[in-house]
Amino acid sequence: MRIEGNNGGDYIDIEPIKGNVIKLEVGHSCGVYLRLIVPVEFMTLAIAKVMDDFGGVEDFIQSSSWPVDFKNSLISQIDSAPSFSVGRKRHAQEKT
Repeated sequence: MRIEGNNGGDYIDIEPIKGNVIKLEVGHSCGVYLRLIVPVEFMTLAIAKVMDDFGGVEDFIQSSSWPVDFKNSLISQIDSAPSFSVGRKRHAQEKT
């Protein structure tokens, strides 16, 4: 499965290998950023860590060095009303 953004300059290519193992290729800023063979749990941990450390997708995008208009364009595409809580920090805040 290949998903592209930024006119193909950013992409994720995921190919199942065997069981929970995938071949992962990430392109960023019009170049190959990494190629790895990893368990799918690597991806779930990476996404969970971003959500926990940055407070969500919007904050993570805001932390980038991209131009403000590009950041705003990306942020405008986020579904800001998820039907479930995300991340351990948010879960911990809800309990208090």
